Amino acid sequence: MIGPIRCRCRPERASADNGLILMSRKLLWSACLLLILNLCGMGFSLWSVLFGPWNGVFFGLAGFFVGFCGLALANYQWAVARFSGHWTGLLPNSRFATVIPRVTKIGGVIAVLTLAVMFLAARSEGVTEQGPALAQRQKYLLNSHGQETEVSRLRYSLVGASFFVTWHLVASLPSFYALQVLLFGKPASVDRRRL
Repeated sequence: MIGPIRCRCRPERASADNGLILMSRKLLWSACLLLILNLCGMGFSLWSVLFGPWNGVFFGLAGFFVGFCGLALANYQWAVARFSGHWTGLLPNSRFATVIPRVTKIGGVIAVLTLAVMFLAARSEGVTEQGPALAQRQKYLLNSHGQETEVSRLRYSLVGASFFVTWHLVASLPSFYALQVLLFGKPASVDRRRL
């Protein structure tokens, strides 16, 4: 049986008397596995809203909520670690500690670009209909508060695909953040001098 992560600090600071308990490694590895599966489900959801079947969108909705549960777990673990001063993550000195921040930066840039594409392509004529964004249709209609506007297939596809890509990238950020904290012990720091 794997117990809680051991403490190198004064025992009174990390005791259970103050109500702060570090979770076991087994629970944290299980949470990390769930978050990785969650990101895979988000990828399947993105595929399904772009190409079909449409009912895969529920993986994205569930992934959104699972990501925020993982975020709450990671923030709790981070707060306890800062208070007790001893937790460093499941893989504290890993050379992969910079992978997740790089992936999230790339995802953030893509999300901003696709959001701009969506607003430029949609203008003020609305959003796409329900169904896969890149599927063929008889007519390509954008809907804005009940007023439908017929547009080209390219424009319709740009509006639908860019919205779904942006939504899925933004919805996956809590999962990436939680993985960063649980695996490597701290959120990625931003070097303000490089901005």
